[in-house]
Amino acid sequence: MKCTTTRNIPCGLTTGDWRLRIADCGFNSVPPSLRSSVPSSHRPSVPANYRRRGAVGAMVAVCMTMLLGMAALTIDVGHLYVVRADLQNAVDAAALAGVSALADTSGTMEERSEVAVERALDLAGRNLGPKISTSIDTVVEVAVGNWDADSTSFSPGLDPYNAVSVVVRARQKLFFAPILGKKSSLVSVSATAIGPRHSAGDLPMALRRPGFGPVAPTNPVKLGPSEPANGKYFEVGEKVLLAFNGKGYKNAVHLALDVVPATGYPYQLKNILEGTAELFDWDVPLMYIGDTFTVANAGDGGGHTNHLSKRLDYPDGHFLRDVMVAVVDLLPDSRDPFTGELTGEVQIVDVVSLHLDGIKGFTVPHPQGKGKMYIEAIAGTVTGVTDEFAPPGADLGVLGSANRQLVQ
Repeated sequence: MKCTTTRNIPCGLTTGDWRLRIADCGFNSVPPSLRSSVPSSHRPSVPANYRRRGAVGAMVAVCMTMLLGMAALTIDVGHLYVVRADLQNAVDAAALAGVSALADTSGTMEERSEVAVERALDLAGRNLGPKISTSIDTVVEVAVGNWDADSTSFSPGLDPYNAVSVVVRARQKLFFAPILGKKSSLVSVSATAIGPRHSAGDLPMALRRPGFGPVAPTNPVKLGPSEPANGKYFEVGEKVLLAFNGKGYKNAVHLALDVVPATGYPYQLKNILEGTAELFDWDVPLMYIGDTFTVANAGDGGGHTNHLSKRLDYPDGHFLRDVMVAVVDLLPDSRDPFTGELTGEVQIVDVVSLHLDGIKGFTVPHPQGKGKMYIEAIAGTVTGVTDEFAPPGADLGVLGSANRQLVQ
C-alpha cells in the first residue's frame, strides 16, 4: 500500500527532496541512504520507554552478577567459617589427647612421643570424619616437640618434649562461587597443647613416692626425704623433710638428682644447691615429669645437704627459700638386686613446691641399740602441688594445675 502526497506524488518515487517526503509521508519514507543527511531537528523523536529497553537488560545482567556474588559471599564464606570452627575444635581435642601421652611415666620419652602422635591422629580421624564431608582433600600433620614459654614458640622434634602440635588443611568445595570461577577454598587450622610436665629444674632434690622405701638401706634410721603423709599424694601445708645432715650412722641421706655433667662436678651441683647458680647457667637439660636420673651420693653425700642448708642463711621471705622439687619413684632396675642400694635411675613422677622452713632436730633410736641419737634435717612446708595424684578439687596452692592446656 502506497502513501500519496497531497500533490499526487507517490511516496515510493525516487527523489532527493527529503523535505517533501518528510512533510507528506514521514521520516520513514526517506530512503536509508539519505537519512544520514537529514538534520536531527527534522528527525522524529524516540519515545522514552523505547530508549530504556537496552539499559534495563544491561542493568539486569549486572545485578544478577552482583546477586550471585553476594550469594557466594553469604553462603560459601559462612560455610567456610562453620567448617573452620568445627576443624578447630577437632584439632584442639587431638592436640590435648596427644600431649596426655607425654605424662605417662612408663616407657622412654621417644616411646611416649610415638604414642602421643598415635593418639592425636586417632582422635583427629574420628572427629574430622563428619566435619569434612564437603572436603576435596584433607591433610593432618602431628608433631611432638618443645614449647618455649618465653618466646611463645613451638619447635618440633626439640627435646625435652613438652608439647604436641596438630595441623589440619582441608580443601573445601564451594556452592555458588564456582559460577564465578572459584571451585574450592583451603581451610587451615592448628593447635598446640602443652602437657602436664612441670619443670622441676630449679633444685635437683627430690621427695619420695609412697612405697619408694629407704634411700640408703644400710642406714635404716633415716629412710630419706619424706613420702606423702596420707600415703597417696602431698598436700598443701604438709610438713616434710627434704634432706638429712650427719656423719657415720648420722650420714646425710637425701635424693640429689645427678643432673649436671661430669665436667666440673660436684661444683656445679654445689652452686645450684646453695642458690648461687641455676640449672639454666649450665648446658644441661631441665628436669620434667617422666624424666629419669641417677641419684648423686644418696647415702653419704653430706656435702650436698650442707650446700642446700646455705639457703637457710637468707631471710625467711627470700626467694631462695622457695623451691620446686621433684617427687621420684623407683623403676624396675633402680636398686641393686642384692644390696638394695640405688644404683640405677629413678623417675620423676610429680613436682611440688616447698618453702624451706629451717633445720629440724629430733631424737631417734640408735641403729646399734645404743640408746638414742640426735639427728637434723632440712624441713619445709608444701606450698603447691600438681593434680598428677591429687584428687579433683584439691587445693593446688601456688604451683597450680598440671592439666594439659592449649597455647596456640
